[in-house]
Amino acid sequence: MGRLDHVHIRVPDRSEAAQWYAEHLGFEPVGAYDFWASGFEGGPLQISADGGQTTLALFEASAAHPMVRQQTGVAFSVDAD
Repeated sequence: MGRLDHVHIRVPDRSEAAQWYAEHLGFEPVGAYDFWASGFEGGPLQISADGGQTTLALFEASAAHPMVRQQTGVAFSVDAD
């Protein structure tokens, strides 16, 4: 199996959550994945503390914009073999 790629996290406010992760754990937005946050309604803001190798995918979920619920939100990176 490959490495851990990203973890989905439901938050009430993506910007506020990203700020908390930046201040307390050193996470930063990953520019290469900005299209998810800016190009898709309800898409995740990807943040990372290791240059984008592993990310937290912050999905905004509120009463006005609920994210589709999921049981598990962990993604692994694997190769074709």
